[in-house]
Amino acid sequence: MAVSQITPSLFLGGAEAALNAPLLSLKGVTLVVNATLSHAGPALKGVEFVRVPVPDLPCARLGDHFDRVADRIHGNRAGSTLVHCLAGRAARPRW
Repeated sequence: MAVSQITPSLFLGGAEAALNAPLLSLKGVTLVVNATLSHAGPALKGVEFVRVPVPDLPCARLGDHFDRVADRIHGNRAGSTLVHCLAGRAARPRW
């Protein structure tokens, strides 16, 4: 299970990464953005979960959620952020 580091405090990964408490702790993750329709994040002390209800498909309308999610990520001063879908693979978004 791998996560990709996008910036010093932003990571991209799959659903397995969001369930891995030791990994989240190692990366200093205090915010998990869950971009799935059905995957639930666990309740972990010190980690906030934000759900973005979109299908894990290349045609998902991610742009509809950018402003809200970007504001929340930028407001996360406590630590790092993990954004995840089910598979954790980047795809070209359709706006």
